[in-house]
Amino acid sequence: MALVTDSNGKLIPVDQALGSTGLGLKTPPPSSSGGAHPALINFDQWFRFFSLNVEEDVFSEYAFYMNGNFQNVRLKCGEQKASGSGWGYKHIRAGKKGLWEKQLDAAKSKGWQPSTQGVEGWDDLMNIAVGTAVTYWGYASPVKGNNTRCTISTVTFGEVSSNGSWKIVYSFKAAAVFSVVSDRLITAYPIDKSTC
Repeated sequence: MALVTDSNGKLIPVDQALGSTGLGLKTPPPSSSGGAHPALINFDQWFRFFSLNVEEDVFSEYAFYMNGNFQNVRLKCGEQKASGSGWGYKHIRAGKKGLWEKQLDAAKSKGWQPSTQGVEGWDDLMNIAVGTAVTYWGYASPVKGNNTRCTISTVTFGEVSSNGSWKIVYSFKAAAVFSVVSDRLITAYPIDKSTC
């Protein structure tokens, strides 16, 4: 079970914390042997992403709150340029997929069962982590010179014991970088530091 720390320092399930805003996880289509198996994105989005390159397709939405202000942050298809710059899912997939796969493997090796949370792959894990980092950030700061903000939060996975208490199985820090002049998520990645 994915957990976040609420404003009182108590661990609560992500789905309970996010309530109706949710993380926008898509139900994965049934897998076919040898075929692609998109989990975060459905088949129509997958086709638009890989075949039509529709940059503005929204895969997931998050809510950022700070000092009484609210901002929508959206994970969109995005773009990845040959120079390495970009934004959105394509940019994260090109540059950070391996880091997310490493975190998923580490969490599974500690006993977390991702399928019980609808996590089928690295991008589902990234989606949960971004939702946590954007909405339940422990650190938030503007990034100098480029109209973006970086937020960091601890992502915690646990299980419920027989007496109803939480047992932490695995945790790590995740950073999300998003535009402050649009709704675009630029990138997201696991991080060892507490600041960006």
